[in-house]
Amino acid sequence: MLSKELMKELGVTNMKELITVKKTGSGDLKKTSAKQKEREKKKLRKLLEKKQKQDKMKNILQSLSDHKDDIKVSDYDKLKSSRLLGQKDRKPSMDRKPSQNQEIEQNEEEIEEVEVYQSEIINANSKPIIDTQVKQKVEEDFQNMKDVIRQLKRQIQEDIDKNQVDSDEEQKREMKDYDKKLTLINKKDKLHFTQDSSKKLDEIETFKTDDKDNKKENQLPILYHEREIMESVENQIVTIVCGETGSGKSTQIPQFILNSNMHNSWKYRNSHGKLLVGITQPRRVAAVSLAKRVSDEIGKILGEEVGYQIRYDSEFFSREKTAIKFMTDGILLKEIEQDFLLKHYSVIIIDEAHERSLNSDILVSLLTRIAQARCDLAFKEREQDKYETTPLRLVIMSATLRVEDFRENKRLFPEKIPQVIKVEARQYPVSMHYNKVTKDDYIEEAYRKIVKIHKNLPSGGILVFVTGKKEIMYLCRRIQMELNKNIDKISGQKRQRSESQQSEELFEDYSMYDHEEKENLKVQVMPLYSQLNPDKQYKVFQNPKPGHRLIVVSTNVAETSVTIPNIRYVVDTGRAKEKIFDKRLQLSQFRVEWISQASAEQRAGRAGRTGPGHCYRLYSSALFSKLEKYSEPEIMKTPLEQTLLQLKSMGVEDLIRFPYVTKPPTIAIKAAIRQLCILGALDIDQKQLINTKQMEIEDFIQSGRDTFQTWAKDPTTINDLGLLLSKIPISPKYAKMLVVSAKYGLLRYAIMIVACMSVAEIFVPMDFKETDIVNDQSDEDDKQLNQDRDLVTSIDVQKKEDRQKHLGKLIREKRKLQIQQIKEQRSKWQSDKSDLLMYAKLMADYFTFINSKQNQDDTNVGYKNGFASYEKRLQQFCKDNKLQDKAMKEVHFLCLQLQRIFFQQVEGFESNKQYNLASDQIAMPTSSEEQILQQIIISGLCENLARKCPLFDAKGIEIKQTNKMKAVYESQESKEKLSLHPFSPLYKEKPEFIVYQEIYAIESPETGKMKYYLKGATKIDNLNWMYNLSSHVLLQTSKPITEENNNQANQIDLRMAKAMLIKDIKSHDKKSQQQQLSQLIQYDQDKDQVMVYVRVYYGNQRWPLNIQQVALSSIKDTINEEEYYSYVAYMLLDGQMLDQLRALRKFFISAPKEVLEKGNISAKVIKIIGQLKAFEIDSRAKIQTKWEDNPYFLMDSLNLWLNDEGKKQLKNVWNTLQ
Repeated sequence: MLSKELMKELGVTNMKELITVKKTGSGDLKKTSAKQKEREKKKLRKLLEKKQKQDKMKNILQSLSDHKDDIKVSDYDKLKSSRLLGQKDRKPSMDRKPSQNQEIEQNEEEIEEVEVYQSEIINANSKPIIDTQVKQKVEEDFQNMKDVIRQLKRQIQEDIDKNQVDSDEEQKREMKDYDKKLTLINKKDKLHFTQDSSKKLDEIETFKTDDKDNKKENQLPILYHEREIMESVENQIVTIVCGETGSGKSTQIPQFILNSNMHNSWKYRNSHGKLLVGITQPRRVAAVSLAKRVSDEIGKILGEEVGYQIRYDSEFFSREKTAIKFMTDGILLKEIEQDFLLKHYSVIIIDEAHERSLNSDILVSLLTRIAQARCDLAFKEREQDKYETTPLRLVIMSATLRVEDFRENKRLFPEKIPQVIKVEARQYPVSMHYNKVTKDDYIEEAYRKIVKIHKNLPSGGILVFVTGKKEIMYLCRRIQMELNKNIDKISGQKRQRSESQQSEELFEDYSMYDHEEKENLKVQVMPLYSQLNPDKQYKVFQNPKPGHRLIVVSTNVAETSVTIPNIRYVVDTGRAKEKIFDKRLQLSQFRVEWISQASAEQRAGRAGRTGPGHCYRLYSSALFSKLEKYSEPEIMKTPLEQTLLQLKSMGVEDLIRFPYVTKPPTIAIKAAIRQLCILGALDIDQKQLINTKQMEIEDFIQSGRDTFQTWAKDPTTINDLGLLLSKIPISPKYAKMLVVSAKYGLLRYAIMIVACMSVAEIFVPMDFKETDIVNDQSDEDDKQLNQDRDLVTSIDVQKKEDRQKHLGKLIREKRKLQIQQIKEQRSKWQSDKSDLLMYAKLMADYFTFINSKQNQDDTNVGYKNGFASYEKRLQQFCKDNKLQDKAMKEVHFLCLQLQRIFFQQVEGFESNKQYNLASDQIAMPTSSEEQILQQIIISGLCENLARKCPLFDAKGIEIKQTNKMKAVYESQESKEKLSLHPFSPLYKEKPEFIVYQEIYAIESPETGKMKYYLKGATKIDNLNWMYNLSSHVLLQTSKPITEENNNQANQIDLRMAKAMLIKDIKSHDKKSQQQQLSQLIQYDQDKDQVMVYVRVYYGNQRWPLNIQQVALSSIKDTINEEEYYSYVAYMLLDGQMLDQLRALRKFFISAPKEVLEKGNISAKVIKIIGQLKAFEIDSRAKIQTKWEDNPYFLMDSLNLWLNDEGKKQLKNVWNTLQ
């Protein structure tokens, strides 16, 4: 029924009149149906309800406006930003109610619909029914209410805009303040230092370049921007230079700063009053080659004014003389750990920032903060007329237009947007040539393209980009053999070509080169890759021999910052091999991937460095348009543990909120922090963790130990172990193995193992030379088929198929033979405990061979001759044992570096200093030492646990695996089936549990499918090792195993625990100890701990390991507090914690085990547990400490358990208890 107010407002007294009014209003219309009447009733019924809600809302809003001054500012802001007054455009989600503001708007629309309906009724009648005054009053109230809502919304929006304007003005004010700070510092420095500055003219002239060099370098586009760049560097702490390949930014900007400092030495002085410009490069080859280039241009010896420092090589850097220092980005990161403000640097240049390597990204994030801190500190000193600290200028250089990642990053530059200086493109044009069709066999396509360029095009070097060492060596060997034989007959030689080859050659027009003279040149083929010997790398940058065309076959190491002379042609396969860490599978593997468009442009730029060039892309233009514009940053696809540990050691508190250039997924950051917590390098602040999540203690305990996914911020702090691990330049898990081994005096062996683990591969890869077999067979086939191509029959095709089958058989036999040879060769180093122990034995032989020869032959030779002799011995050892010489050289220097780091420690490593890897002969580890090393390896790789999968027959019965059967393993992280490699000494043994170094994937040559293998497997002889050597983050435990917890699932664990008890009882002779050990709950007098038996589980999947006796305090977070202190109370009442109470057990009115019963609410149980819980008493020492404050603590609780005689006895012995 309708309310009286509503009917009065409509001008009717009952429903009948309302219906008659509607009928008379629509006389000629049809009668309304029952459904229509019902809808009309509902609309009218809602009118008053909506109006009442609007009145209430109006009163609330009015009171909120009137009493604004009485409400706290913070509460008022919360009310304004809450759903009560939410934004107008926000749409309510389907799973929650709409906000009240949206409800107001919705109510207004519905009321307007009702008004329209009323107007229809009124217009339908000849006379109005509703009183005009009432109607006007309702409309006025509606209009007033709308005005109030609009006014309040406008006020809220104005407040928001005002706050935004204020923040913008404040930010602009800060920006101006920073500019003023730097300007004021420059003015004061100029006034202070120009009085004492006295540079001689002849000193300045010594740094000038020769006229020949000036003429050559004047062609570089960067020279036209020198003034703009130097003004920005002088007046701003951060400058971004965007110059494409060939602009000269890497070599000329450091010289700009050097020349500016000659005339005004006060501008770029460091804390020592000198100039030092640091330039970081992502690769060693680039750092060395650029240092040599710049030193030649300024006419100085390398290592004086211009030097470089890379890993294992700081010979060409002098702290006293060097003003321009080229280095790898990892070197600068290590320097930040020692000196966070980098006070000995004047300017830092981050080169090749567009590559977005992990180290360069971290450097940009750190250096932006360091530059601001240096500027603030220098400004405060200038106010006090001090001049110790100078501002640090940061220059970020990119070869592409990918500067938005830096410039528009509010996390990096919250106060000021740095200036971007754009330098025009490369100085020489490069013509692009695409293939019509993209073919899969890019190596064969590259070979054909090189041959055609050499035969048809004028002189000029050729740079070929491929993916790896194998492809490089194959191409080099094939090109050398093909193009250097019968050089006089190449021009007139005609070969049979397929239709596709002929059509492609017709498509390429070489007529543009008719005016240039073509010479019959020989070829000088040079490889270039990261693992190549440095001496061979440097030969690439030398001019070729007279009458030879230089052909360089390289990986992407020649993509940036490298100028190879006389390169005119670039052959780009469009592929690159990248090491990708699969977070889902937890494995690292090298994949051949398509490059990005930016990388393709970089490769093409290699042809335009010294003259006009041509780039031949072995893929179509359509495919190029589909490539990613930029490659993914390295920080998104690599493990972060070592980098985050370095940041922690530098003082970064919250790694989750750190201003990354591109922030990795939060889950990846948390996983890396978890890894460091597992290693013990970081400590978790549980109170901070609980407070950040606003969790109750009970909720936190029930969530388990491994709660890293719920972290809102980083709750960890670095400890002493973490600080030590951060100083070691290897993976943190490998570094922990070194620290543990040093305590046992086995540091020398652990260093050998982790050094070999840190290098990609020390053994020469198996080379079956299948291509040679294939080529020999194919040449024979071609000779027979070319004799008469018209007589090719099905018989010839069948013979060719038979030969291919025979070829496959030969390849398989050769593979088996080489595998057998490799096993026999490595058998002298292998161990039945771990694959990694092989490295210790191998390196022991290596150092024995190197050091013994050195002592005999190099007693009276100089450094250079001794180093050359070492090189010869290294090569001889590698050749005899099929090892890669450059990898072994890197392992050698890494061993010496790690040894030096530990020898420099003051305490804790004295026992290891009696063995010196640089001079002593090292014996192989003994059997007992191998077992200790086995446990040391497990302590570092405890997270990488794998277990053998059982095999079942069709009936579900487990099959016993034999030595001939292939074992399949599974890990916690990877869902793939894993296998041991046939080279592993554990392959036949097939242990149940192993830890592994990493998972790697290999494509099967027979099936083409990926096979996943465990690298560096180490078996676990005793599962107790996992509990003793693993982190508590990885392990979970059951509740204490007792007879009171005797459910059906606990029967097996109960039996195993009792069996362990029997062994312990037999091992003790005294009856008192046997009686005490006969219980599953015991008290250890020496440790002062309650000991219980638990089932240990590993990882998130809760793999059951074994039954373990542990201290009750170590599993406190797995049970609730009442149950925890009930076990303590039981030990107290049973007399095991206090010997004097054992004599009073005969006076107990009930058994002490009653305290273990669940749900027991008797007064004596509640009181004793409550007292222990209130004061956190779980040991005898804590009881005695409490008795010092309250001598009668626990006396009342114990009296509840005793009869009258027992109470008297307790009173008599109470003083002796204390």
